Amino acid sequence: MHRFLCGGSILVFVRRLRSYFRILAAQWPHALLSAAVLNFAATPSQSQDFSVSAQQLAFRILEGGPRPADSRVAVSSARPWKVTTSDADVANPNPAAGNGAGAFAVLPVTYRKPGSYVATLTVTDDQNVRRAISVKLTVLARASPKVTYPAGKAVGCTDVPDLPPGNAAVCVAPDENPPGNFVPPPLGASYTDPNFGGRIRVIAGPSAIHGYSTPSPVSAANRYALVSRDGETQLTDISTGKAVKKLAIGTEGTMWDGADESIAYALDGTTIRRWNVVNGRSKVVADYGRAPHRFQSISSGGTGEISRDNWISFFAPREHRICALDVGASKTYCGAYPAGVEIDYTNMSKGVDRASGLRYVILIPKDGSAFYLYGVNRAEGTLDMAGRGPEAVFMDGGNHDGICDKGEPCVNGGHSDTTEDSAGNQWLMMGLEEQSPCGYSIYSFQLNKGAQMGIPVEMGGGLKRIMQLFRCGGPDVWTDYHLGCAKAAAACVVSTTVQPYNRARDPLDRTPLRRTAHLGEIMVIQDNGAEIRRLAQHRSVQFNNEESKGYWSTPRAAISADGSLVVATSNFGFPNQRRVIAIETGLAPAAAPLR
Repeated sequence: MHRFLCGGSILVFVRRLRSYFRILAAQWPHALLSAAVLNFAATPSQSQDFSVSAQQLAFRILEGGPRPADSRVAVSSARPWKVTTSDADVANPNPAAGNGAGAFAVLPVTYRKPGSYVATLTVTDDQNVRRAISVKLTVLARASPKVTYPAGKAVGCTDVPDLPPGNAAVCVAPDENPPGNFVPPPLGASYTDPNFGGRIRVIAGPSAIHGYSTPSPVSAANRYALVSRDGETQLTDISTGKAVKKLAIGTEGTMWDGADESIAYALDGTTIRRWNVVNGRSKVVADYGRAPHRFQSISSGGTGEISRDNWISFFAPREHRICALDVGASKTYCGAYPAGVEIDYTNMSKGVDRASGLRYVILIPKDGSAFYLYGVNRAEGTLDMAGRGPEAVFMDGGNHDGICDKGEPCVNGGHSDTTEDSAGNQWLMMGLEEQSPCGYSIYSFQLNKGAQMGIPVEMGGGLKRIMQLFRCGGPDVWTDYHLGCAKAAAACVVSTTVQPYNRARDPLDRTPLRRTAHLGEIMVIQDNGAEIRRLAQHRSVQFNNEESKGYWSTPRAAISADGSLVVATSNFGFPNQRRVIAIETGLAPAAAPLR
């Protein structure tokens, strides 16, 4: 051992080592100081210079999302730092590192099952000083609507993953054309849908169509429907399918009176006319080309609906005015809308909101920006701005606080309609693409919630996800949809096509349709999602040799004022042989039951 130390003794070796360190310390004192900093704990003053703005964070989200508003943590530091998570399936930092004073967002995950989860985020600087942040994630169960069928259950349908249990989402209509040869019954006759059990009557055609999902073509007590055949509007008796008479009004944009079976309203130039469909006569109820308004023209956009108590919304594009007419009182309420805004259409709430006391008018812009919400101010005789459409919190790119800020994805409201729930709340319902959770779903927005309109109802806001139609990832064909809501009942109808928008089928193609979730369906949403009633497969196919690439063969289902009847268009898989059909919903007694 002594020989191995080469100095002859341990004592000699220790003396030489001490001498070496004294020389090194005299020559490089700063090098030794740096080494000490790197290898020993920070001094108290250095620890105090490194801090974070939160020690605890808590998140409450719905199963599957959307993600809640960002929680940002500020970092006070003069040095580089990084953030790590103890469980990436609970929460993650973004960004995960910084240099000097900065901040990071804490992003909770949205794919956990209902329950409570915890994780720790650790912020560490380059001196190995640590700051811990505890994170609690509470995932709430998402309630699914009750799904019913006229026949009691779905037949010929299979479940798919990622949708609620028992979804029976993929259905094949027996002998559907193509390649089958299902033949619809003659005019006035009916059949029972084999998949869901809805009773379907042919009330016009072939070569007949109805207008749009809104306004509804069905009269106040379900006796008549407005149908177009060979370019002419026909008043059709729904119970028999017989054409009663021809009318000099269009099928699109004409609004049935909320109570009178013989009265309809239509916009014409600067006027609103009341039509008596029995005698064919019309009368001007309001002329906005005259004082005090002097509008050059008025429009509703062709798809807005009259309220159950006969309020009509419209706009004057040259004067940038948006208005609501109380037909019964012959009084008009107007307000300004911003210059540069091009309007797609306007719409009325179905009544006065029970909570806010407001009657709403919705303005849908053409450019896809957030909708404008107005309220009728009876005291001042005006239409006042009441808010904007919310941030689309189910999309990426925003801060998820539910308020539409510049640069964020916001809710436009195209293809939407208003509905009133059983509690008297006014809602705006529509289909929307979503990224969190990923898919395409039917949503509704409670109009009296103001700045909380874009926050989920489960969190005290006004955003309700009613049902998912299509899934992401490739298993589903995403198709077009239409939606219309009843004037005097808490019910809306949704119809989906069997092909994506503007992708019509070659009539010589006899291959079977690719069937994925919720294609070719007509369903009714009762009381803002309390119940979904799937009525029928409409069997309509868009062909490229049809007018407008088959657009008029889309069902565009509409619903009666009392919610008891649905009207739609179908060519039953035969090009240019469109028929108008009526379907009983079973949700309310029909005035004229189909036989």
